Amino acid sequence: MHSIMIEFLREGNPNEGTLVKDACYLVTMGPIRPMRKLEMPLGYRDFRRYLSRLRYQSSESEQAKALAELSTVITDILQPPEPEPGLELQLDLVVTVAEIGALPFEAACGAGDAPLFVDPDRVVVPTRRVRGEFVDSKQSWPSKPRVLFVHAAPEWVDGPAVPAGDHLEALRNALRPWLEILPHIPSAAIPDENSVLVTLPDASLEDVREACVQASVDGAPFTHVHILAHGLRYIDDPLVPDDFSYGLGLSSTQQKPTPATELADALAAQQDRPVVVSLAVCDGGSQVNSAFSGESLAQTLHRAGIPVVLASQLPLTFPGSTLLTRTFYDALLGGQDVRLALHRTRVALYRQAGNAGHDWLSFVAYVQLPEGYAEQLPLTALQRELASLETASRWADHIEVNKIRDDLTFDQVTKALTQRIDVLSHSLDQLDVADCSGMREENTGLLGSANKRLAHLLFVRAEGNSAQWLACSREALAKSRGWYLEGYQYNASAHWNGVQYLCLEAVLEGKIDPPWRWHAVLDAAEAIVERSSKEIWALGTLAELHLLAPLAGQQSALKAAGEALAKMKRRVKLYCDDDFPLESARRQLACYTHWWTEDNGFLPGLGHDLAADARYLRQVLDEPERGS
Repeated sequence: MHSIMIEFLREGNPNEGTLVKDACYLVTMGPIRPMRKLEMPLGYRDFRRYLSRLRYQSSESEQAKALAELSTVITDILQPPEPEPGLELQLDLVVTVAEIGALPFEAACGAGDAPLFVDPDRVVVPTRRVRGEFVDSKQSWPSKPRVLFVHAAPEWVDGPAVPAGDHLEALRNALRPWLEILPHIPSAAIPDENSVLVTLPDASLEDVREACVQASVDGAPFTHVHILAHGLRYIDDPLVPDDFSYGLGLSSTQQKPTPATELADALAAQQDRPVVVSLAVCDGGSQVNSAFSGESLAQTLHRAGIPVVLASQLPLTFPGSTLLTRTFYDALLGGQDVRLALHRTRVALYRQAGNAGHDWLSFVAYVQLPEGYAEQLPLTALQRELASLETASRWADHIEVNKIRDDLTFDQVTKALTQRIDVLSHSLDQLDVADCSGMREENTGLLGSANKRLAHLLFVRAEGNSAQWLACSREALAKSRGWYLEGYQYNASAHWNGVQYLCLEAVLEGKIDPPWRWHAVLDAAEAIVERSSKEIWALGTLAELHLLAPLAGQQSALKAAGEALAKMKRRVKLYCDDDFPLESARRQLACYTHWWTEDNGFLPGLGHDLAADARYLRQVLDEPERGS
């Protein structure tokens, strides 16, 4: 995405000021245009009249007229560049000057006087930011989300109940790929929502602070914070009624709005600030009172170090707030560039204008992305999908180990695992091969593992007699073989990918052809074992290669396989904190004894299977060491 920085400059204190007709500004627009002089075409009173007529209490005709007139003025002020066909464009608006930040640039029009920022086929995204210390701060983009959902509508606030249920459902759906299993209930597969989503109903500022402190203690900071509450105007000095700001209607014993500065302090109670805060709050982005209060709720949070802050410049409709939450988080957590997620959200709001009014215009975003964000995005998206794939794999483990046979649970887990495989494979295609070859090799192996897990889940579901599920299982196993082969071809020394490919080639085809691949993987594993006296995993590879030796035209090497496993046991005892490598080897051997058998149609043409040999090797793993 191409980015153009636009900034309005004037003399005087940028943090205080109001719109004055004919006041002079200098406008920079990156390198594409020379600096220009702007004489402000409207004053504060005219500006307030426009916004007042857009606050939903006006008739639809009044709103439409105000929007049309304001759009013309804003377009003249901004003079946005016409994007080239096919070019995705970010207009990076620096709104440090207080009264400039109050302007609804989101109302600008393009060619043909159509709204510029709502064309689904032409991506032009307006984002805002401020200059200051925040610009120099560094913050990594998270690969796995954890969301804090804060909502409140206390009785002392003069307003209806907020649509917390709709927002909660939207967040749950977006976070579904990362929902872990509720522990300690083996008889059922129940999502553990708290692993990725913490909800604070009827929340107070202290509740938010305590949740952030606990997140730091748990080593699981919130990456995203979503706040649903009423936005409230409050007066800083009763003697100066025009000196007002907007705060949050959180629960409060003092029955006073929560200022943005106090919310920012509460969020800073966790060691790492969230990367996104979304304010489903009326006037959360309003900066209209710039003469007294230079910053909006959103701008204050942004300046406090939050890279992305979403808000509304005007009152926000309930349907619009729900659509905003659902669309933005679906897109963002689905791996999209945050700027494309913003564009998608604005387009969705515009299309639903019948229910969501002109929320598309009110919707603002303060954005300061880390350096190299666009280049890192494919890798971050890949890591995020990897985390979701591992979660889906744990669900599959859970229902297999605990022998859960409920069709609905099978359908849900199978669908989740299949979706994560598809998305991860797509993310892998986005990587630059030259720059990310190590990641490709690792993740093709993980895709091989995930497809093998899916194949076993479908085999278990078949109960040995369902032709449909058995056929699907074999199809997934063939895909697994393909992914392992691709990973091995990226790096021939990656013995773990090589041996998995060879074992699946053997069980599906009844032979290893060409046999030189068996020798190549054997040489790679032996070289690693010889280089390090602490190597463990390559010994497991050697054991399985020796088990498969006859299928590569070699003599039986069962004794050598047992010796490799015995050495592996000794090294695990010396160098590992747990028995995970041995448990992994046990699971692989169990495939030969319970799944990849002659009775189930595997190892065709061989005339026997490897079940007896695998049981012998399992005994080697399980027997106590001599002298112990």
